[in-house]
Amino acid sequence: MFSAASRRPDRVSFDSDNPAGWHLYSLTTPDGGPIPTTAVLKAETLQNTAVYEPAPERRFDPSFNLDTETFSGQVVLLICGTVPMGAQGDRM
Repeated sequence: MFSAASRRPDRVSFDSDNPAGWHLYSLTTPDGGPIPTTAVLKAETLQNTAVYEPAPERRFDPSFNLDTETFSGQVVLLICGTVPMGAQGDRM
């Protein structure tokens, strides 16, 4: 469901193409609701990272009795950061 592609040395994107009827919860899903999506890099290639996501669809979900934030269809999450001095390799 996920693929990671390096666009530039200081950016990594995570692309998700959710099939019809499926969705992905946003990184900012409120407490008390479903488990939010997390974006983690296992390597120390990027430092001082920030994660960006598009504006989610926000709707009341009676199962959780609160507004949930979701993405349907295709969504791209972007992780930006700085490459430390002396970093080597072609994988992030």
